[in-house]
Amino acid sequence: MAKTGNKRKNSVLTLTLIAILCFVALAATAIAGFAAYTNSRNAQRTIAAYDADAERFSSTGLKNVEMSKENVVSVFTSDVSIGPSRVITVCNYPNGMRNKPNEQAVIYDVLVRLVKYDESAPERYVPVNAAFMEDYDGYSVTVRREETSVNLSSINLSDNSTFSNKSLTAGVANSDKFVMTFSTDFVENRPNALFVEMVVTPRNEGLHALRGIFKPELQAQGAVNAWEGYFSDDKNNAPSAYDGYNYCVTGVGEGSVTITWDSAKVALSYQSRSLLINNAAAVVNGNEITFAVDSDDEYFKGRYDLIFHRVNITTESWSDMESDVVECEFVE
Repeated sequence: MAKTGNKRKNSVLTLTLIAILCFVALAATAIAGFAAYTNSRNAQRTIAAYDADAERFSSTGLKNVEMSKENVVSVFTSDVSIGPSRVITVCNYPNGMRNKPNEQAVIYDVLVRLVKYDESAPERYVPVNAAFMEDYDGYSVTVRREETSVNLSSINLSDNSTFSNKSLTAGVANSDKFVMTFSTDFVENRPNALFVEMVVTPRNEGLHALRGIFKPELQAQGAVNAWEGYFSDDKNNAPSAYDGYNYCVTGVGEGSVTITWDSAKVALSYQSRSLLINNAAAVVNGNEITFAVDSDDEYFKGRYDLIFHRVNITTESWSDMESDVVECEFVE
């Protein structure tokens, strides 16, 4: 009987020890879980704040910038017999976030016009006049939306009425698609002085105009399947002057791009992650993202515009930003 009592005591002690160990393990798990949850909530707060600030009016090709010179878009063709063409969308949601449509109908107007480069002008790109176009007789640009189109040429330098009072439906993801096509003169004779400016101005209070300069380019034959990444911000200001950065990945051909960034310096925005994950089959691994690129893709058309948030940028130059802070690698 004494032995039995000892066995029972030993059993009780064993069970008590197991219970204590289980409790410690659960407590450790809870602490770790709470820490992870706290970090997650911090991340979610950052994301939520960004989402709240993201305007529910966006575009592929156009940007919310003060002047169009801050967004110069190359429109490529690799064949001189085919005029360069680009699809431009206007959306009622932030880029890559179709699940966040504007709750109000978005009413907007479109201005398209021929412009030239003028280094002495603050805006750099200024409207052309009839005298300037005498050297560009035969050059033309067509901007089409569904069955309606505008033709810009020496006899029609600008248009701000054909695509006026357009509406994007409230409460559901909605977008309009514009196709801009340059005549072959732009690649056969390469003027390098004549461009198209497009400005989409919303009538809704709180939304900002979207702008861009479109520059026709002939893609060199030896550069088929070539992609690069660069910061498209105004280089007249130091990187430390900005709270965030616009990063452009552009090129021709098909393959995959991997972008790696120094997480102690910058962070890829949630908006950009969503854009690439939802539309380019992106895979994120820590401070690295890999995604498919295809210059024939109707959605991106050879240009992927991303945003990085500043974390700790102080004395870095733009050269440092594009070699050490953010790196871009293309694989066919």
